[in-house]
Amino acid sequence: MPKEGMQRPSQPPRSTGRVLALLAIFLAPAALLKAQDLPRDNPEVRGVIRMAQDASRALQAGNAAAFLRFFDRKRFQGYATLESHIVALTTQSDIASSIDVIEIQRIEEGYRLSIDWLVQLSVKETPGPLETRREVLRIEVGEESNGRWRIKALQPVEIFRPQGAAQALGVQPKTGSAANFRRQQPKQPAATLRARRTHLDTSKRRGLQLDRAARRNQHA
Repeated sequence: MPKEGMQRPSQPPRSTGRVLALLAIFLAPAALLKAQDLPRDNPEVRGVIRMAQDASRALQAGNAAAFLRFFDRKRFQGYATLESHIVALTTQSDIASSIDVIEIQRIEEGYRLSIDWLVQLSVKETPGPLETRREVLRIEVGEESNGRWRIKALQPVEIFRPQGAAQALGVQPKTGSAANFRRQQPKQPAATLRARRTHLDTSKRRGLQLDRAARRNQHA
């Protein structure tokens, strides 16, 4: 028996043990995800990130063919929808595009990336406010036999849907060549075209600034 006046050692309440156990359960997946993010100085990882950056630049240049070359048309589910979106979008809209690779993980047949993708759009030949779209895209890439990386999955693809403002002008997105879309565009007076070019220059500069900031953050 303990002597009179001595205190028994205090025991932690049972609830404390439960809280610690729950914290361990919730924190373990987060630690695992952080551990899976690959080092950016790995040459293969750098190549995958460079491919994603090149795709963003092709989109900003309004080059639908160059952008679509980064996709594996045979393995990409819903490629026809993506192609229709991109052809219509690059024909109808001026585009500024910037990406930030948040996370990259190795998977069985390539890599899985989480990309913060920012797109700013304005209808061609029509001065007006920018439409801003921003999504965290889930992308999977695989390597072809020639050593080039191709995107085989991307969600959500709707970030690249044609601009609603262009449809309001009577330009309906259809599958087909870019030339067919251009023939459908309404003619604009010279003053409007000059204002459109000034508006586009501002948008492009903003996109380039965002792209440079993303690259600086990657090397930091």
